[in-house]
Amino acid sequence: MAIELEVAGDDRAAARRAAELIAEAGAAAVSERGIFGLAMSGGRSPWAMLAILGELEEMPWAETELFQVDERIASPGSEARNLTHMVLGLPMDHQAMLRPMPATCRSPTARSTRRSASPCCSTSAISAVPSPKSCPVGISE
Repeated sequence: MAIELEVAGDDRAAARRAAELIAEAGAAAVSERGIFGLAMSGGRSPWAMLAILGELEEMPWAETELFQVDERIASPGSEARNLTHMVLGLPMDHQAMLRPMPATCRSPTARSTRRSASPCCSTSAISAVPSPKSCPVGISE
C-alpha cells in the first residue's frame, strides 16, 4: 500500500481532512467487519480533528470503539490529561464509545514517588486495556 501525502492549507483544514479520512475508514471497516476500532494518540493536534469527527454523520459511531493510547498520570479532569481533552472534544452521545487508559492517580504523593509504587502506573493496569481492531491514526504537529 502506497503512502499518500496530502498538504492542507492550515491546521483547521488538516483536522477536517483527517476527520473525513477516519470516517471513510470507519465506514469501510463496519461494512467489512461490523466494527471499527480507532486508537487516538495524545497531544494537542487531535483535539480539533476529534471535535469535527464527532459531528460527521458519515462516522459510524454506534459501531466504533475509540481507544485512548497515550496518557499522562494525573488526577481526573486535570488539564494535563489527554482524556480530559478527548471528553471535551466529543459530543456527549459519542463519549460512551471511549475506552480510556487506566492512568488515574488521585494522590499527589503517588506521582512524586517511584512509579512502581502507584497501582495506576503498573503494567498490569495497562495490559487490562483491550486491543484495538485497527491501526492507530495520528496527526503530526
